[in-house]
Amino acid sequence: MNSPEYYSSISDTSDTSLAKSSPSELNENEALAYKQEIDGKTCEAQQVINFIENLNESSLAIIDFDETLFLRNSTEEYLSNIKPQFIGNLFLLFLDKLKPWNFLPQSLRGDESRDWVRVLLATIVFPWTWLLWQGRAKHLMEAYENHSLSRALANSHYTKTVIASRGFEFIIKPMTKYLSIQPEQVIGCRFFKGGLDRHQGKEALLATKFDHDAIRNSILVTDSTDDASLLAMVKHPFLVQWPGAQYIPALSNIYLPFFYLERVKRPGSNFTYEVVIKNHLLSLVLAISWISPLPIVNAIGTSFLVFSFWCIYEIGYFENDQIAEKYEKKPVLSETYHKYKSRMNLFQPWLFASALGFVGVLLTYISNHTGNYALSSIHNTFLLLDQKSIFVDFTMWMGILASIRILYSFYNYLDEKTRIWVYPFLQMSKYLSFLVFTNASRVGLALLIANIFVDWIPYIIYRCGGQRDEFEEQIMRLFVFLLICAGSALFLHEIEFIKNWQFAVILLWLSIRIRPQLKKLISNAHWVWH
Repeated sequence: MNSPEYYSSISDTSDTSLAKSSPSELNENEALAYKQEIDGKTCEAQQVINFIENLNESSLAIIDFDETLFLRNSTEEYLSNIKPQFIGNLFLLFLDKLKPWNFLPQSLRGDESRDWVRVLLATIVFPWTWLLWQGRAKHLMEAYENHSLSRALANSHYTKTVIASRGFEFIIKPMTKYLSIQPEQVIGCRFFKGGLDRHQGKEALLATKFDHDAIRNSILVTDSTDDASLLAMVKHPFLVQWPGAQYIPALSNIYLPFFYLERVKRPGSNFTYEVVIKNHLLSLVLAISWISPLPIVNAIGTSFLVFSFWCIYEIGYFENDQIAEKYEKKPVLSETYHKYKSRMNLFQPWLFASALGFVGVLLTYISNHTGNYALSSIHNTFLLLDQKSIFVDFTMWMGILASIRILYSFYNYLDEKTRIWVYPFLQMSKYLSFLVFTNASRVGLALLIANIFVDWIPYIIYRCGGQRDEFEEQIMRLFVFLLICAGSALFLHEIEFIKNWQFAVILLWLSIRIRPQLKKLISNAHWVWH
């Protein structure tokens, strides 16, 4: 039987220079060229079913597993099996931040080894995951088997079914026990050598089990253009996106603070480090913790309060996107919004904010009230604590968070032009609400006010139709800070408050941060007659 017209054209391609004497001889450039050629070209699922059921010649049927015979991703489902789930989520997030696969030897380096490293380390760190997987595999296979494809393979008297996957054999094999058909073989990546297997490709795995002619005359059913080189070789290639197939990231139903900011609002921008830590937290530490009797304790306490603040502030970002999706004609939403929006939880952030906030209030109280006595012993420290005052401070902090949440919600439901005048109050809450529990010097207050203006000005530019990316915020932050300090020193005759190390360190920190923008500014500066 002949392939459908479209697939005949793919088969014809495999008879050209792309068709080599063995699978391994299709080089990376040729595979990439073929991948680009077929990218976006898929057939209907029914075409595949009809072809397999009407086949009248003996053939090897090479069937992909993930999002094909199994309508989910086995690797991600395996990683979702990690217990406890919250710790597992943190672990996977840590790996994605560290990217250890980029530090492997050259032959294994890169994103191709990402899944292998995640599976390998997760299984070693959480060894019970594999044991739990044996029980969960049955449930998943019963729920997400591609029955239409399974029936077609079962009804065909001429196909020899082989599962070939770039997933992991030890994960897939327990699942195939519960398939409605039993494949002749299951070929996947090995546990300890999975990185090598993934880099070599599916065709290399097949070549260890079957001769070249069997592979060349086979049927291939896959959903991924990563199998481009194999699609170029086989006689009957089928690239198909199956109805109901979904790629669901591991533990995607588990809430984790800041995940929405990292994965949805500012994907790829390293938001937690660049904004929460580097901008917000460090500014507060330099402004507030510097003058505390116990600056290190205060800095730790301030860190907990900042993370508590952002747990609630993040809800505002999520609500902003929801309102935009509902009411705006052309909402500006990230590509990952629809993928992750169901994961955002409106209750759990308050639990995290409460726990982090309590620790932050406690440490801030200790740093501001116990002085050097806290260094004598833990026992003396807790004797000096005023539990009533701590409870009042904690209640006040939760009240502040509730007020910020209400303010952000009010802002979200306003029209875009009016938001310009509410936005600075949100920024004031971000920097000045912490002063309820502690003090800031005049230099520190100047830094916080500079941050408020630097956050507000680009927002005004954006809402008025300008290009906020052209705004040199680091230069403006230093400029506003020096303007406030110089104005107070010269015109109010209070020069003493800038003659200290705090001013010098803040000035140095701001000066270091402006270097890239200052270099660009100087290189672009010129006289008009030039």
